Amino acid sequence: MNNRPLVFLTYARKSSVGKSKQVESIADQETIFRDIQARDSLRIVRWLNESRSAKKPDQRPVYKELVDLLRAGKANSILVWHVNRLARNPKEAGELQQLLHDGVIQCIKTPERDYFPEDHALLFAVEAAMATQYTRDLRRDVRRGTDEKAARGWYPHKPKEGYIVDPFTKEVLPDPQRFPLLRRAIELLVTGETSVPQALRQLNAMGYRTQRTVSGGNKPLSRSSFYRMINDPFYMGVFRYRGEQIQGKHQPLLSKIEFSRIRQNLGRSLVARERKHFHPYAGLAVCGVCGCLITAETHTKKTGAKRSYTYYHCTGRKGCPKTSIDEESMKVQILSQLDQCRLDPAFVDWALGVLEREGADQRKLEQVVEETTSGAESLVRRRLESLQVMREDGEVSREEYLERKAKYQAEIEDYAEKRLAQVQKVERDRETLKNILVFCRDAYDRFTHGDQYGRKAIVREFSNIYVLTQGVLRISLHPALDRIRRFEPSKNRNLQVATANSDAGHPCWRAMLDAIRTDVVSHDKGFPIDTYVW
Repeated sequence: MNNRPLVFLTYARKSSVGKSKQVESIADQETIFRDIQARDSLRIVRWLNESRSAKKPDQRPVYKELVDLLRAGKANSILVWHVNRLARNPKEAGELQQLLHDGVIQCIKTPERDYFPEDHALLFAVEAAMATQYTRDLRRDVRRGTDEKAARGWYPHKPKEGYIVDPFTKEVLPDPQRFPLLRRAIELLVTGETSVPQALRQLNAMGYRTQRTVSGGNKPLSRSSFYRMINDPFYMGVFRYRGEQIQGKHQPLLSKIEFSRIRQNLGRSLVARERKHFHPYAGLAVCGVCGCLITAETHTKKTGAKRSYTYYHCTGRKGCPKTSIDEESMKVQILSQLDQCRLDPAFVDWALGVLEREGADQRKLEQVVEETTSGAESLVRRRLESLQVMREDGEVSREEYLERKAKYQAEIEDYAEKRLAQVQKVERDRETLKNILVFCRDAYDRFTHGDQYGRKAIVREFSNIYVLTQGVLRISLHPALDRIRRFEPSKNRNLQVATANSDAGHPCWRAMLDAIRTDVVSHDKGFPIDTYVW
């Protein structure tokens, strides 16, 4: 063996996946490097790391820097977790093998063994070849697995919106939270009375949010995603895989007839043909007897003066009586409910001022939220610092250190996420409260004097659950609206504000605002309003 002193470069690598996992893996590798350095008294001149895949050559700039430093004589040895961290492709594996054979690399050191030019070059070549073969085998095994899954009728890729994968059977199942909401939106589209933007707005108003991922998610469904969904045959039970159409075993979101009907409706909307009749309440309610949607029909009588009459009734299942109700009766029942939720404009203006002043002091809000978690988080941070000292003094093993360190770091991240979630919830609740106040102040008058498109938007914002049974319309309201409907001071529309620019007002107003806020906060249900109307 050459007697030249060994000068090391460290190289830690993690494949290009989630950033948080990359950093944690690299940190763990470097912790082990420090243990080996202390144990064997190694001279290390550079610490190198990167988060890149080694499957293809010439894709890793830090690896290239490593080789350049070795060729320039700045170092002659490498400290690495495993040889597969250095290379997973034949070109770079051969490059390292040649450098080892030529003596440019005097030692490749891993926690398990050391590779020297004289006696371990062949062993290194074998293990590097095994790492390269592992990559090829893994790619082939993944392809074989997806082929077999598709052949069995299961979608082999990431589940689409509204579906999840069973972690045990790997079958594609309906998402219990999102699938029913998507089905409701599809039913609105099938009637032909609801446009795609209107159905999407209703879907998001019902609380639909996309699945949370590492990079984001947990947001309302976008218009482009919704259009792709209603044009994707996957949702009627079939999917394409490697050029072949396969009948899936997953539960379809809609039937083939419904899929065709929606596409026909979309086709009609593209030519911008004016509808003969507009029905503001069609597709709004469900039948209390059979659960089908309520549709509308307009009949014209030409005896004497020409008159048109619009009736709403169930689309019908076998055995349903399909009782009809005229449009004016629907309007009267909705107006009655809107009237019960009216709020004094002076109270609303005062309450909006209070909320505006609360929102302006954002830093105070963040401080209050931080105080609720600072004690527990500080305790965890002290434990982490103590653990580091114990590791340096040799009181805990490397395995125990890494395990407890990961636990404490996860707890600290959890506290940070909770703080952010609390701040976001307060802001979200304040926006919901503002929308409810504005709605209750203006909805009755705008419904009475607005056009039919505005009335339809107001009705859809008022509630997403309407049940029509034997001509009687039952409306399930947002908990805050239900509170307003039962709150007696709201009926007095002659109260005057005492001081317009302060938190002072009628003695009942603060109690009323707090009661409405309590319902908004405790139920965490949004209340978006349509800019077309407001």
